[in-house]
Amino acid sequence: MRKDLKQAEFLASFDQFMSSRSMARSTRANYSVLRGALVRFGFCNGGALPSLGLFSADMVDAFARFYAAEPKEGLFVTRSHNTVCSIMRCLRTFFNWCVRRDLLCCNPFVRCSVSLVERYSTPYYLTLQERELVAGHCFPADSSLGVQRDIFIFQCLVGCRVSDLMNLTSDNIIGDCLEYVPLKTVASVGGTVVRVPLHPQAIRISMRYAGSDPHGRLLPFIDPQRYNYAIKAILRECGLVRTVTVQRRRSGELVRMPICDVASSHLARRTFIGNLYKKVKDPCLISSLTGHAEGSRAFSRYRTIDDDIKREIIMML
Repeated sequence: MRKDLKQAEFLASFDQFMSSRSMARSTRANYSVLRGALVRFGFCNGGALPSLGLFSADMVDAFARFYAAEPKEGLFVTRSHNTVCSIMRCLRTFFNWCVRRDLLCCNPFVRCSVSLVERYSTPYYLTLQERELVAGHCFPADSSLGVQRDIFIFQCLVGCRVSDLMNLTSDNIIGDCLEYVPLKTVASVGGTVVRVPLHPQAIRISMRYAGSDPHGRLLPFIDPQRYNYAIKAILRECGLVRTVTVQRRRSGELVRMPICDVASSHLARRTFIGNLYKKVKDPCLISSLTGHAEGSRAFSRYRTIDDDIKREIIMML
């Protein structure tokens, strides 16, 4: 069979796989990225992809190396270890689908050497004392940071992703609870409703801004990027400059930076999860408040086993 026909066979199976599965928009985008990368990989290795049955474990390893440092116009597009892991897990899922439909006899990932374990630095988040310091800070009357601070504190108290935060309306508040369907996992978990009892401080914030947003949203949001800039400025204004260890996205290098310089909307989600975990060490209970899919590996990235938790365990001996 000609190489171009083998590639057409491979891509037809991949397209069938994508059309047969219900995916969140972000997940579908990842698979589209994978499809394009596979085509480019085939072009750089003989002009086309092999047929499914000839995609060996060695090719899986070669594709991982290609995607990590893809040649482009005499240079290399370098990608982080975690980015490569994410795209390789997508490829493994596709091959598993092929095995279940007898398109492959076995998944080539069984014999490959590529690592699918992501690397993360120790999770960092605001302590309860730091959160209250931010909540109580007085900003000048002519500053917009006070409004964005309130939105940030609200997010710290409900723990939702910024994509869900930006879509909340007054209809999402049922009694004294916030109810919403997480956009990220709506396809994978069947639209499970997350129900979060509202902290009194969160209720006060929602009431303070009731009806103030021209688009009918719960709070007067700005766009996500400007919101991230505002959070950095808010923490800096509040004097929160303690250093935290972060991992550079591309190199994986661990560096120490002021928390105000690396803060974003995701810090609010980590603050919600990290502080809850210190109080109630039950991942299932906490994930029911955060919209994580049951058994999600991602949940462990939000909480840390710190010395206080270790001391509590030792005192049980």
